[in-house]
Amino acid sequence: MLRSNIIANFIGRVWPSLLNIILVPVYLHFLGVEAYGLVGFFVSLQALISFLDLGLSTTTNREVALDLNKPENTREIQTLIRTFEIIYGSVSIIIVFCFYFASYWLSSDWITTENLTADTVRLAVITFGATLAVRWPMALYIGVLQGAERQVFL
Repeated sequence: MLRSNIIANFIGRVWPSLLNIILVPVYLHFLGVEAYGLVGFFVSLQALISFLDLGLSTTTNREVALDLNKPENTREIQTLIRTFEIIYGSVSIIIVFCFYFASYWLSSDWITTENLTADTVRLAVITFGATLAVRWPMALYIGVLQGAERQVFL
């Protein structure tokens, strides 16, 4: 099991990075330079939003790993995960609202474009916010699966 977890973890980390490098010319061809710049903006935002985790996913990983083989602690793990789900869900809602209300300012004053309209950029920024809000809690579930030694499933 340890060997398969190591291999799955390695593949799970290398494969997306490799795809990102290989697919850049395809993105540029289909999206154009300006739209691909928006994708770069989204990736930067995603890295910035990851700091909101504040170690909660790592804490979940550690707690699940410590209590994995103790059946009497199952309820404690469930309570911890549910508490963190509420925190993550609340922050996700805040992310959506922040991006929605900041979208006009970002699309008109902060992001400069030549070929894309401000409305297109505004829609992209709102979509970025919604996507970040949906993807952000993944860190929690990744931490749980890693703590439970389920890298192959992950």
